[in-house]
Amino acid sequence: MKKTISIMAVALLAGIFLSGCASTPIHVNLTGNWNYDYQVTGLDKVKTGSMVIHQNDFNISGTANDADGQFVISGIVSADKFTIKGNDAAKGRDFEIKATLGSDCDFKGTYQTNQGTSGSLSATRQ
Repeated sequence: MKKTISIMAVALLAGIFLSGCASTPIHVNLTGNWNYDYQVTGLDKVKTGSMVIHQNDFNISGTANDADGQFVISGIVSADKFTIKGNDAAKGRDFEIKATLGSDCDFKGTYQTNQGTSGSLSATRQ
């Protein structure tokens, strides 16, 4: 009888821990200062910029500055993938980045703008 109760208790605890782990999403923390390079598809020139990212749970906020403007950014993290949207209200420019974290210190992805341009982007944490 004691053996049956012990087995049931272990099974119950295992079920609690396993279901708790399965329901807790794993995601990265992008908080920090980032430098990035981006290249418009079809052009040889590589441009550079910087971002300051703040992350709270799955939400991203911050700023980005590059040759095309000064942007307020927001986004969402899902596991090691994330989306960042940027807006420069003064210039009427918007962009969207879809990227994947390669390590804690770098990510790569693609971007599109409301100006009809798109390309690749890579970033490293400062």
